[in-house]
Amino acid sequence: MEEGILVGAGITSIMNKIYSMIRNEGICGFLKRVYCSIKRRIYVRLYFSRCVSWSNKQLSLQRNAYYPKKILYSIIVPVYNTPEKYLLEMLESCFMQTYPEWELCIADASDEAHSYVGGIISDKLKEDSRIRYLKLENNNGISDNTNEALKIARGDYIVLLDHDDMLHPSALYECMAVLQKKCADFIYTDELVFEKKINNVKSIHLKPDFSPDSLRGNNYICHMSVFSRELVERTGFFIREYDGSQDYDMILRLTELAKNIIHIPKVLYFWRSHSGSVAGGISAKTYTVEAGRRAVISHIDRIGRSGKVESNPEFPIVYNIKYDVPEDIHISILIWGTDKNRVSYESISKLKINTDYVSYDIAVGGVVSDGDLELISQKYVFYKNISDIHEFFNTVSEKAKGKYIVFMNGMSDILSKDWLRQMLMLAMWDNTGAVGIRTLSSQNKIADCGAYVKDYAAKKLAYYSRGDSRSNCGYMMLNMYAHNVDIPSTACIMIGKEKFVCAGGFDFESSDEYCMAAMCLKLKERGYFNICNPLADIIRKPA
Repeated sequence: MEEGILVGAGITSIMNKIYSMIRNEGICGFLKRVYCSIKRRIYVRLYFSRCVSWSNKQLSLQRNAYYPKKILYSIIVPVYNTPEKYLLEMLESCFMQTYPEWELCIADASDEAHSYVGGIISDKLKEDSRIRYLKLENNNGISDNTNEALKIARGDYIVLLDHDDMLHPSALYECMAVLQKKCADFIYTDELVFEKKINNVKSIHLKPDFSPDSLRGNNYICHMSVFSRELVERTGFFIREYDGSQDYDMILRLTELAKNIIHIPKVLYFWRSHSGSVAGGISAKTYTVEAGRRAVISHIDRIGRSGKVESNPEFPIVYNIKYDVPEDIHISILIWGTDKNRVSYESISKLKINTDYVSYDIAVGGVVSDGDLELISQKYVFYKNISDIHEFFNTVSEKAKGKYIVFMNGMSDILSKDWLRQMLMLAMWDNTGAVGIRTLSSQNKIADCGAYVKDYAAKKLAYYSRGDSRSNCGYMMLNMYAHNVDIPSTACIMIGKEKFVCAGGFDFESSDEYCMAAMCLKLKERGYFNICNPLADIIRKPA
């Protein structure tokens, strides 16, 4: 009887969720979500079979590879009461490495009830002398235990491996392929989360190249992290105060000082999901949330920034930073209208009502709505003699009073009163290029949350979360925090005036539609990081 009640309750819960999604997103939105879920599962399976699996022939070729210079890797593993199956699979993943120059440094804090852990490792040590084993008298926590393993390491590079996870057989080989060509001091790879068996994939994390603003909001690097001994000697070892997010703190400190950070876009780390792991759900280790928040606070203090760090209420391991913004920084807002996207007096009035920042001015160019020309000309600076978007933005930017310039589409309405502050707090840093906010469609769907270049030659862009519900967290939760992109939403972007002028302004050779995107790419080529901040919204009205 009880079982029947539980099953009925489960069905009721599922039906309630389905009803809620249909109510919030409509039938079409719900069907799209189902379609995307099925498509994602198929994609994950195909990706695994093509990119994650391996053949004996492939591994044999890698084992026979020649290396002009050899590097010793120290694989660092703190173990504590590790289940026998997980321990054996972790060890086997090290023995399968096709690059042979490694040592496995294990610090064992297991209690007497789990003495089999030491027994298994001791037996393996007899078979392979590359294991360096240290039995700890006490369990002093993940940071101190990891530090003990680091102390016995002799390698040129450090590889972090959790005691219940596994490495791809080609993990060290791929790192060597990078280091034979480039002088990197920090390397990270893509990863997958699995349950029970590695082909039972829960998710695959395909990461961007180094993105410092994204990292401050979410530890997207996570696994696999590889770094030089010299770098860790400069940053210091793990810190006990950040236990639970000690890897996040360490990655932040390492990347602050690293001279060359390389991302290997291959899945080389297998992260096990089970009831006691963070991959299995944050509820397993809730203390990690506060530890991560404190790690970000310490990080922004070290790099000379100030502000408030908050854990996102919906996704606690995501952090939102509200940097302190001086109120006296002046901003110039340039609004351009076309036949399809006319500037209206009403839109400008709404902008002023929905803006809580004080120090700004507005200039208008292009096409305005019928009957609004006189009103706009009386109230604002209107460049009626300029008919080209490139000329308007370039000319007015040079004359602008603002230290920062906002380039804005005429047919857009601001939804977030703090939008200028949300952009300025990111745009004011030396390494920032262009900053955009999230653009919504008139159907309240995400129209643009940043884009990356899929094909430079063909000028093909791929957009994050386009068409998703406003409440959708996005891939790797990107809709929940400020993150780096190639191109922010071009409906509304902010750029420092000096950076804009130094980059040569808008390129007259680019089309009207592509000119803002081209400007963002120019900034990226100069070494700046472009950012999309989804915590402020603008709505693109239908033409």
